[in-house]
Amino acid sequence: MAYCGIMRKTTTIDAAGRLVLPKALRERYGLESGQRVRFIPGADGVTIVPERPKRRFVRRGRILAIETGGEVGQLSDFDVSRMREEHLKEKRDADRHRQ
Repeated sequence: MAYCGIMRKTTTIDAAGRLVLPKALRERYGLESGQRVRFIPGADGVTIVPERPKRRFVRRGRILAIETGGEVGQLSDFDVSRMREEHLKEKRDADRHRQ
């Protein structure tokens, strides 16, 4: 799977175990210097997941808004799509537990 050729780039792990994520990846996923990430091992590799404050959808009158619990920041289409999918998954899981 390639996103604008980003996934085809390679990097080298240095002696201290560090690696540099390509700028295009950092920008696409909103990763910043000093940000904490989690590593999730998988069968084919490792998934890097940034730690972010929990965001949730809240109703503001007729508008569905995103509450971040902090300062208001600009969200990318990717953030909104990911949050929507997480919200729908949580709702499906809750529905399953009620049955």
